[in-house]
Amino acid sequence: MPNPILRGTKRAGWSQGPVVSALRWIRSLAYWVDALWGYDVFIAHRRSDGEQYAKALYGLLQKKGIGCFLDQRVYVSGDSLPHSTKRNVSKSTILVLISSAQLYARRASNVYDRDWVLEELNAYLESRNENPKVLVIDFDGELQRSIENPIAQKLQQYLRVTQPGEALQRVPSSGIITTIEKQLGNERRDKSRLRVFQAIAVSLLVLALSSMAGLLWATHERAIAQEKGRLALSQLLARKALDERSGRLDRAELLSLAGVRINDNAITERALLDVLQYPSRRFTSVWADLGAVNDLVFSPDGKFLVAAGSEGDLARWSLSDLARHGETMQGHTAEVKSAAFVSDLELIASAGADNRVLVWDLTQQPANPKILNISEPNLWRAVPLDAHRVATVHYGKSLSIVSIDTGESIASQTVHDVNDGPYYALAYSPRVGLLASGSGAGIIRLWSSEDLAPYGEPMNAGAYVHALAFSPSDSILSVGTASGEIQLWDTAARMREPRLLKGHLSDVTSLAFSADGTVLASASKDNTVRLWDTTSGAPLAGFEPLVHMGVDAVALDLTGHWLATGGSGGDVRVWDLDSRTSIGQVLAKGTNAATSLAMGSGVLAVGDSAGYLQLWNLTTQQLRWSTKAHNSSVAYVHFIKGDQELVSSDRYAKLCRTNLAQLQPTCVSLSNAGGATYLSPDGETFVSVSTEGRITLWDAKEVVQRPMSLTEPVNPSLEPVFSPDGQTLAAACGWASTAKCLWTMGPVPTLLKSDANLKGISSLAFEGTLDKGRLATGGWDNLVYLWDLAAPSVQPKPLVGHIASVDKVLFSPDGQILASTASQGTEIRLWNVDRPDMSGLTLDGHAGGVLSLAFSKDSKTLVSGAADGTLILWDLDQVSWQTTICRSANRNLTREEWKAYIGDFQEFELLCPDAQPKAE
Repeated sequence: MPNPILRGTKRAGWSQGPVVSALRWIRSLAYWVDALWGYDVFIAHRRSDGEQYAKALYGLLQKKGIGCFLDQRVYVSGDSLPHSTKRNVSKSTILVLISSAQLYARRASNVYDRDWVLEELNAYLESRNENPKVLVIDFDGELQRSIENPIAQKLQQYLRVTQPGEALQRVPSSGIITTIEKQLGNERRDKSRLRVFQAIAVSLLVLALSSMAGLLWATHERAIAQEKGRLALSQLLARKALDERSGRLDRAELLSLAGVRINDNAITERALLDVLQYPSRRFTSVWADLGAVNDLVFSPDGKFLVAAGSEGDLARWSLSDLARHGETMQGHTAEVKSAAFVSDLELIASAGADNRVLVWDLTQQPANPKILNISEPNLWRAVPLDAHRVATVHYGKSLSIVSIDTGESIASQTVHDVNDGPYYALAYSPRVGLLASGSGAGIIRLWSSEDLAPYGEPMNAGAYVHALAFSPSDSILSVGTASGEIQLWDTAARMREPRLLKGHLSDVTSLAFSADGTVLASASKDNTVRLWDTTSGAPLAGFEPLVHMGVDAVALDLTGHWLATGGSGGDVRVWDLDSRTSIGQVLAKGTNAATSLAMGSGVLAVGDSAGYLQLWNLTTQQLRWSTKAHNSSVAYVHFIKGDQELVSSDRYAKLCRTNLAQLQPTCVSLSNAGGATYLSPDGETFVSVSTEGRITLWDAKEVVQRPMSLTEPVNPSLEPVFSPDGQTLAAACGWASTAKCLWTMGPVPTLLKSDANLKGISSLAFEGTLDKGRLATGGWDNLVYLWDLAAPSVQPKPLVGHIASVDKVLFSPDGQILASTASQGTEIRLWNVDRPDMSGLTLDGHAGGVLSLAFSKDSKTLVSGAADGTLILWDLDQVSWQTTICRSANRNLTREEWKAYIGDFQEFELLCPDAQPKAE
C-alpha cells in the first residue's frame, strides 16, 4: 500500500557514474599512450595552403591503422614550438612534409622570422641521427624553385614524391599512402601501441566493472540496512503506540500510523488495529474550581454541562468548545448536593446543605436564582417535577414537594420505620409519575409524584443505596449500592428480585441513563465508570471501564455523544463517546443466535437459531425482510443466480429457496438425508450429512439423490466444505474427526487424499483448487493449520492465538485473509495467508460467542454473528483504517513529537494532511 511518509532510496546517478567515467578515462588513455609511445607519421605543413591536404592525409592514414600526429595549433609570429610538439615529432618514425608554395615563401621584410615547420624538421633530424626517414610531397616542383630556402636546403637529400600543383586541393592519392607504408616497413608503432593500449584498457575496464560491482553491492547493503532500520523503527513506534493508549490516545493513533507507513509488517498492523479498537474514550479535562464535584447534569438541548461543587457554587461549560460559559453561579452558603434541569426549560434547580433550593434562570446573565427556603431540615437532594414543582429528600427520612412559584410546601411525607435508615437518594420518572427514594439501610420506596402517597411495597436492595435513576423510556429503576452491585427493578411489573449488573468493586455512587434507556452509566468508588447494555445486562460491547480517580458523579447527554465524570479531585472530564475508532459497526442486536450468514451485492442474509431468515440492506443498514422458514436452527445460507436467489437449510435437511424479488420461500425436505444440507458454490450439487455421518450428493436442479454416495463416514456435527470451483469436497472423516478427506465431485466421487495424522478437526475452509489451493483446519487443540494442497504431506506450522477449540475458519474471496473463531469466544482472528507465521489480528466487539462469519465479495468487509443475536460489520480495508485514524486524531505529530519518536531517520511530514489543526 502507499506509504506517503517514506522516501525511497535514491538509485545511483549512472549518467555521472563509473561507466561514463571509465569511457572518459579510456579516451584520455589513448591520447597519453600515443604521446608516450610515439607515432608512425608526423605531418608537417604550412597552414596557409597545406592544411586541407594535410588533414585529408591524416584521415587516410588513420583508417589504415597508421598512427599519425597532425599539429593543428595556430601560431603567431614570435611563438616557440611547444615542448609537447617537439616530443611528438622526435618520437615519430617518419616525417612527412607537405612541400607547397607557401612553405618557402619570404616575408615582406625579406627577413625570415621563426619558422615552425623548420623547427619541426630540425627537431626530427636531431632525434634521428641515424637513418632519418623524411618523405617530401613536392607540389609543382616548389622544392627546386626554392633552393635558397633553409627548409629546401635540408630536404634535398631525402625521398621526394612529386605531385602536380592542383593535387594540393585534392585527396592524397593511393600512391602516396603506399609510399608511406613502404617507408615504415617493420617500424610501425601502432600494433605494439595497440597491444599496450588494449591491455591497459582491459585493466581499466575490469577496474571500472569492479567499482561498479562494489557500488552496486554497497547500494544493496545500504538498502538492506535502511530496510532493517525501517523495520526496527516501525516496530518501536508500534510499541510506543501501545504504551501511549491510556494517556494520549491521539498520539498513540499517529504513532501506530507512522509505524505502518514506515514498514507494513505483522507487528505494526497489529498495533494499528489494537489502537483502533482501544476501548478508552478520548476526554477533555476541565478544572471546575468548585471543590469536590458532587453532581453533573447536561442541558436537555445538549448544549451545556453544569457541575455542582462542595464549595457552594455551580459552573457551566459549552459543549461546542468545552469553554467556561458565563460566570460562576454563586448563591448557596454551603455545599451543593445536587443539580437538575427543570423540564425542557433553561432552568436549573440546585439543592444545598444550607437547606435551600435555588432555581437558576440560565437565560439571564448573571443568573440570579430564585431562593426556596425548605422548612424540612437536612436537605440532601432536589428533583424538579415540572416547571412549577420540585421534590426534595431529606437525611431525616422525609420527602416533600415544594412550589417553585410560591416556595410553599405542597406535600410532605415522613417515614417512621426504624429499619429504613437515613435517605440519600432520590429519582423521578415523568413517564410513570413516580418518585423513588433510597436509604442507607437499603430500603427503596416508591411515591406518587402528585401527593407523595406510597406506591406498592418497599423493595430491599440489601445494601446501602447511594444512587437511583429511572430509565426515560420505561419503568426500570436502577439502584447503585455500597456492595458494588447495580440492581434493575421493573417498577411496573413489581419484580420481587432485580436483575443484577456486576463489575464494580466498590460503592456505586452515581447512575445515568441514555435517552432511549438502552445504556446505563455508573460511577464507583473503585475509580471507574462503566457503561452497561440494559437489554442484555452485560457491559456495553467494546466499552472497557473508564478510569477517573475519585469519581463520584456521572452524566449522559440525551444525544448519546457525551459522558461527563467528576469527583473529589475537583476536575470534570468530558468523554467523547463517538471518538472510539473501532472498525466494527453493530448492525443489529437480535434475540436469537445468528447461526449462518451470507453476503451478496449490498445485501446480507442471516439465518438464526429459531429458524428465521432475514435480509438486510447493507447500504441503508435496515432490515428488509424476515420470515420463519425453518422449524429448527438454520445451518446454512447461500446466494445463487447472481444474488437473485437465497438457498437455506436446517439441521433436519429442510431445504428452502427464496427468490429475492418475491421473498416467498419454497421449501422441500430431502428424503433419506437425515441431517444438515449444503450447496456447492456453482449451485449444481447439494451435500447432506446424516446423523450417522453418511454424506449424500444431490442434484440441485432436480433435488434427487445422485446414484453414488460417499461411503467414508464423517463427523455429522462438522460442516463439509466445497472448493470455490465446486469440484472438490473436503470433510473430516470419522466420528472423532481424526483426519481430513478430499473427494472429486465427478459422476463417480473419488477419495483423493487422506491424512490420518491430523487429529481433532473442528472446522474446515477451502481456498483455490485441488492442485493449487489451500485447506485451513481448526482443531480441538486450539490451533489453526494452513495446508498447501500442492504439497499435502508437508506439515505446516500451527497458527497460535485461540484459547479454545477453533469452531469456524473461513477464507476471504480473494484468498488473502483467513478468519477464525473459537468455541464460545467473542474474538475473531484474522490471518494473513501470505505470512501465516504471526499470531493473527484480533477483532473484539461481541459480548456473546461468535457463531458465524461471512466476507463481502471484495474481501473488504467481514460480518460476524453471535449467540446473543448481535451482527457486526467489520471494515477490513487498511486504507480505511488509516483514514479513520486521521479522522479520530484530527491532528498531526508536532515537530517536537516527530523528533522525539522518529528523529532524523525520516524527514518531517504530515501523516494526515487534511487534519485540523495542522502540525506546527
